[in-house]
Amino acid sequence: MRISLAVLGCKISQYDAAHLEERLRQAGAEITPPSPESQAFLLCGCAVTERAAREAGQVARRLQRLNPNAPLYYYGCIGAYFANQPEHLAGGCSTAGSCSTAGSCSSLIAPGRVSYQACCFPPGSEVALLEALGLSSPAPVSSGSSWRRTRGLVKVQDGCSHFCAYCIVPYLRGPAKSRPILEVEGEVADLLSRGFREVALSGVHLSSWGHDLGGSTLIDLLQCLDRLPGLDRLRLSSLEPMDLSPQTVASFRTIEHLCPHLHLPLQSGSDSILQRMGRGYDRAHYLRLVEAARAAWPEVALTTDILIGFPGESEQDFQATLETIEAVSFARLHLFRYSPRPGTPAASMTGSIDEREKRRRLERLRSLAEALPGRFRRRFLGRSFPVLVERIRENQAGGFTPNYIHLTFPAWPGLEVGQPVEVKVSEEEP
Repeated sequence: MRISLAVLGCKISQYDAAHLEERLRQAGAEITPPSPESQAFLLCGCAVTERAAREAGQVARRLQRLNPNAPLYYYGCIGAYFANQPEHLAGGCSTAGSCSTAGSCSSLIAPGRVSYQACCFPPGSEVALLEALGLSSPAPVSSGSSWRRTRGLVKVQDGCSHFCAYCIVPYLRGPAKSRPILEVEGEVADLLSRGFREVALSGVHLSSWGHDLGGSTLIDLLQCLDRLPGLDRLRLSSLEPMDLSPQTVASFRTIEHLCPHLHLPLQSGSDSILQRMGRGYDRAHYLRLVEAARAAWPEVALTTDILIGFPGESEQDFQATLETIEAVSFARLHLFRYSPRPGTPAASMTGSIDEREKRRRLERLRSLAEALPGRFRRRFLGRSFPVLVERIRENQAGGFTPNYIHLTFPAWPGLEVGQPVEVKVSEEEP
């Protein structure tokens, strides 16, 4: 069976899609690029923002045009979202019904087009999805052979129990659930045996890992993985500040292979907006985490997420965010414009911000965001760092330093992807 898999969104979606792809291959499916010959389309994606859900719908319509008779399956957050919001499915929804306990199906009719069937499968429903495709379900496998880079990705935690006012993810992925240490250790060891030298740990609410395991902490997990033979680098994806103390951040320095790069979502620099968001920390706590990180790792790269235009955000609140960004001097910003997500507390809050004002604030932050990576890079001019080669193309090689500065340098005969090399930081990329 020829199946085409489209992946949109975050690292969690990428991991889920890679894991699904591996199971499909083991079940005998042929994974092919989308084409008129595709016998089924799978769309694995994110629904955290309105834009993400809209993009998924656009991709679905493009897939539909390739082969209107092929079934289309949504998997992951986007599957859970469309199962509960069938009116947003590509092409419009004519009927809706249940096809299984794990997946809901809607028969879609696009005006002037052939009708087709779309099935929505929430996170964790791989078995039901394979059954819908008429494939047998092999035992869970590592996603290692699906990664195309030198960096392997392991999801160590899923779900979220925090329920920030703006976030739809807890409703789509359920409560926080940690994978046991031995299970994670086995998957990381498998990646290392396949030749990966760097592994990134990811989770929907990664910093809550262990809260449901009887007293284990994220530090316990890192210490266990740090001892695995063959590991050169260990990276962490996003860590939520409400779960961290300055002592925890300082203890990261004791993990030998942990890279000095922390992504700590700030969202806002205003205490009143942080409280309305239900974030569980204030600006002072965030700055204490920053101080602890810099004391432990002088070269640490701190990156963050900023949510612009949350209901009730005044100009004074926005200025507080700008001031906090300047005070921290982040290495990189990820900017998001607030969009109401159905069923979340923020969707019914008063004080909505005009879209034109959101765009104005976004543009002000963009100009700052564009300057920050260069500022951070210039702190290390002339210093040499180890780089794992991730790409070799047209006599140029590239990769990242431990603190996530991308360096490009001339390749030489015999240089291989995955090879560690020392590279000096220059003013600009060649």
